[in-house]
Formats: sequence, structure tokens, C-alpha cells
Amino acid sequence: MSASTLEKIIVLVVCLTPLTNIPQLVKIYTEHSAPLSLTTWILYTLVGLPWIFYGMFYKNRLLTSVYTINVMMYLGILTGILLYN
Repeated sequence: MSASTLEKIIVLVVCLTPLTNIPQLVKIYTEHSAPLSLTTWILYTLVGLPWIFYGMFYKNRLLTSVYTINVMMYLGILTGILLYN
């Protein structure tokens, strides 16, 4: 496998990663139930924030955008936990 092919695969995986949160968001807001750990999702959010700044600092649009989307998803899940837990 060439480095170019590997990079394309990684970019695809990185771009699809935020989508893994969609089923959790749908479940929370359709069932009005969020039996999830508030601490875990706060930590996910806090860990995501430095990655946004890191990506901005190094002008890495992919890293910045993916972690921004991830943090937005995390905030949606946190909101659901606070509303329905």
C-alpha cells in the first residue's frame, strides 16, 4: 500500500468518525431518554477542545473541522443527557 493510498483511507475514516455519534443523538432525542454518563461526555468534549486549537495553530483544516464537528455532537449529547437523564 502506498503512502498516498493510506492517507486517502485515513482522511475518509477521519471524516466519517463524527457520524458515529448520530445514532446516539437520534436515540436520545427520539426516546427522550439518556441513561449515559455525564462525566464521560464532558471528558470527551474537554479532550476534543485542545485538538481544535491544535488544528487551528498548525492550520490543519481537516483536524480543526473534524474535532469541531465532534465537539458539536458531544455538546448535543450532553444537552440531551441534561434534559432527559
